[in-house]
Amino acid sequence: MKINSVYKTLGEQLHINDLEIRQRKALLGFDADDESLLAKSLAWIDEDIETIIERFYDKQIEIDEVALIIGDADTLGRLKNTMQGYVRELFCGKYEFEYTNSRLRIGLIHKRIGVSPKYYLSALLSLKQNIFSVLEQNVKDTIICESIKKSLDKLLMLDSQLVFDAYFRSMLLEVEVARDRAEKNEAELETIVADRTQKLEELARKDALTGLWNRRHFIEELFCEIVRSKRQSLHLSVLYIDLDGFKQLNDSQGHLAGDDALCNFGQELTGLCRSYDTVARMGGDEFVILLPGLDCQQATDVAKRILAWDKKQHYDISMSIGIATTGQEYWVETPEELLALADTAMYLAKHNGGSRYIVANTVQPEVNEKEQV
Repeated sequence: MKINSVYKTLGEQLHINDLEIRQRKALLGFDADDESLLAKSLAWIDEDIETIIERFYDKQIEIDEVALIIGDADTLGRLKNTMQGYVRELFCGKYEFEYTNSRLRIGLIHKRIGVSPKYYLSALLSLKQNIFSVLEQNVKDTIICESIKKSLDKLLMLDSQLVFDAYFRSMLLEVEVARDRAEKNEAELETIVADRTQKLEELARKDALTGLWNRRHFIEELFCEIVRSKRQSLHLSVLYIDLDGFKQLNDSQGHLAGDDALCNFGQELTGLCRSYDTVARMGGDEFVILLPGLDCQQATDVAKRILAWDKKQHYDISMSIGIATTGQEYWVETPEELLALADTAMYLAKHNGGSRYIVANTVQPEVNEKEQV
């Protein structure tokens, strides 16, 4: 919930309009006669308003919690001036929208500064007793005095309603804000966890050095492609690649040069392949490529392009490639079976001097002419 009510009065926020004010007055039996009687009583109150305020605060500061909230003499002085205005408003004779808003603000302020309802009610009772004492002293006609006191009782009850409306609304808003904040934090945490989980899952499937897919991911992709290829009667090929002379590079120039060669080679392979081909590092200096939809001849063309790379720009390293194809004429049962065929062909290419590719189950090796020059 988005809480943005700064452009509304408290009365508007609480849906307290003129009709609601009239209904509340009617429920309390507070009518025009009461309003008129209180307005006429202001002169009697003004005679001793300072006495009312002094007696009121003398009693309030006896309560340790209230004294702590007031804090210092300057604040006490400002509160006394404010209280004089509050008491005069009780006898203003006009109790409409502006009056109700001022009472609602009192409830909101009490909540913000930490004055609990029990202290508000005890203070209201003390104030009423002080006002009654002044009225009994200044109003000679006891019948009129009692009528004023009854009217004031009704008005103070209306005040209490308004104060508590604002007080409890503020509490509810705090709960809603806290709930919204908790929901937002929970949503953010879920997003962070999901993002990190996704990254961890990706890291678990990626080769840390080259950024290519790893063996685990390749086997899973190969399994899915075998199933899809069987269903759609498509060919599927795998290239198994081993770098020739990689151990000598590590021994002569160090592992940093070897790591650089592996990363560069991984980038070369990715650039030569289609976006939906899967390029992975199996470990060490061995790489594999999954070529969905390509038959043996098409896979051979890919191997030729790979063998055509410029050795001089890559530490004078060449490669041996094994090619295995499944589909239509022959279907493998497992990913490991197709991978083993390509692996065996790769080792045969390496055994025959490297810098070449061999197709699985082919006796005569296909030699790349450029590499033989």
